[in-house]
Amino acid sequence: MKYFYLVLFIFISIFVSNSSFSQWNVVFSGETTTFYNSYTLNSSTAYVVGEYGKCYKTTNGGFSWFPANPGQAFTLYSIAFSDALNGIITASNGIYFLTDNGGTSWGQYSVGTIYPVTCVKYFNANKFALCGEAGLLRVYTNGGLSGQYSGSNNFQAVTFADESNLIAVGLNGVITKSSNSGASFIGLNSPTTNNLYSVSFVNANTGYAAGSYGTVIKTINGGNNWTVLNTGALVWLYGVSFVNANTGYACGESGTLIKTINGGQTWFTQVSNSVQTLKSISVRSDNLGYCTGISGTVLKTSNAGASFVNQVSNELAENFALYQNYPNPFNPTTKINFSIRENSFVTLKVFDMSGKEVANLINENLTTGNYETEFNGSNLSTGIYFYRLTNENFTETKKMMLIK
Repeated sequence: MKYFYLVLFIFISIFVSNSSFSQWNVVFSGETTTFYNSYTLNSSTAYVVGEYGKCYKTTNGGFSWFPANPGQAFTLYSIAFSDALNGIITASNGIYFLTDNGGTSWGQYSVGTIYPVTCVKYFNANKFALCGEAGLLRVYTNGGLSGQYSGSNNFQAVTFADESNLIAVGLNGVITKSSNSGASFIGLNSPTTNNLYSVSFVNANTGYAAGSYGTVIKTINGGNNWTVLNTGALVWLYGVSFVNANTGYACGESGTLIKTINGGQTWFTQVSNSVQTLKSISVRSDNLGYCTGISGTVLKTSNAGASFVNQVSNELAENFALYQNYPNPFNPTTKINFSIRENSFVTLKVFDMSGKEVANLINENLTTGNYETEFNGSNLSTGIYFYRLTNENFTETKKMMLIK
């Protein structure tokens, strides 16, 4: 069978002239601080926060960043916005910051403890939740405190399942829920004693949490019961993000990035081109996402991170060019190299034999230079595929052969 497809590939090569399985791009440089969290407002505007009171903002999709610091040297753990102007940053020492002008200035507030405020999540413009260590778990509605937890759990993350239901997770596998917007809380049975660092719900019933030793757990009844999923990962997982009930991502130590497309039944590894510990990941339903980590790591995807792109040289490229993938044929991964002569908005897409787009690898601004990305065809069937590089002045298409 492989010989048949190889012959077919050669045959088509004679008659088809040379006229990104998506990636996570490295979009930040020059920082060595750990970035603990990010927030994506839209395709242009995003924020990252981290150590030493550092907050950066982009308004051009990660092409450039500028400081939007609160002005204090606290460690910043989490950030969220309800709209383009109103946002919150949580920090160490029981501190949180509010802005009503998109981060131009921030007001400082305290929850009345000395412990880290680890996470903030909005449900809408009128309701948000904070959590942290030493039992901090609060809900604010219309600018005032509407409910709080009484206990000593060290919470690491909180999220809303719907308007009334919120879930918080923390160290030693703790899971706590409120079904009445924070008026009361109950502890839920957890299937693990491993630390849980991140939680993601896609609707009122289905949610996931991730933690130490490669732990990912899942609920399909609003958190009342949880099952442990086999991720195959042994490292600490610090972030989890699901875009729907089936498709989700987790990140962690040593540049680990894993993805599932079947609700966590199976997971496959994504190539991050990073060995740094990744502290957070957030992917939206439109496949736009950011991943942050230590040593100033900020990665971005515009198409759900099917693969990653690496700028191998920022020297001025002589031409706008797309090169033949290698190896070719391949199973299941291959590398694609290309050159960008001038700063421009670039797309790299993959199509099947019928002309149907099966992957959008790149969809953003790139600077001049030479690039390499790895395409992973694990979820595609054997056959011939075409990859096309485009900017406003240039288009080039090449073909490749996947043989399983």
